Amino acid sequence: MGQVLGAIERADAIARLLDLGAVEARFVEITIEALATDAAGSPGDVLNYHITPFGHALALFVSHALGLTRPEIAARLESAYQKGSQ
Repeated sequence: MGQVLGAIERADAIARLLDLGAVEARFVEITIEALATDAAGSPGDVLNYHITPFGHALALFVSHALGLTRPEIAARLESAYQKGSQ
């Protein structure tokens, strides 16, 4: 049940970002090579989402408003990211 609710929340968030113009949807090109290597993902993955220039500006504004650009916070986030990507 939790996965269903999470999927609904994710779809709603994407819809809001699309409505704002912060992201745009593009169809995935399906090729024989992608199908052969399973790179195309699941059959339902026919769209990719890309951030727009407005989306970049929005993300920068929100990160600044949340204090994520303060040097001590940015350093802590970078450290956590480095540990998580190993």
